Amino acid sequence: MNWYKIAQEFSSKEHLEKANQELKALTTSLESKYPGLELFVYENEYKVKLDMLRVPLEMRHRGIGSEILRVIKEFAQKRNKPLVVHPEAERGYKKKLDSFYRDHGFIPNKGRNRDYRISDPFAATMYYKPPEVSK
Repeated sequence: MNWYKIAQEFSSKEHLEKANQELKALTTSLESKYPGLELFVYENEYKVKLDMLRVPLEMRHRGIGSEILRVIKEFAQKRNKPLVVHPEAERGYKKKLDSFYRDHGFIPNKGRNRDYRISDPFAATMYYKPPEVSK
């Protein structure tokens, strides 16, 4: 089954408003758990987009970013939508950031199989496609 067809079932205006309220509550909870964390996530009809994830320098290498990704991936999976990121690293961290996302199941959205519904024309895009849930 096409995962976009499934995702459209979760794309009514009311559903998106409720989902974005859930995402706001989720991000607020994570930000209070990890002071200094910068996190912005939203959902639209085709994707859940992780627009910003910045763990403070003094809190890195403790699994916090991995935990946050796991939680957001679960949210995207419940909605049968891909989780999309545009990895923009701080100076000197580009390769580490790409590896971080690849290690968490993200793949680049480029080449012959590029999906323009989830891509950004001005930035590199990576996405995590949730396993399809049978109905």
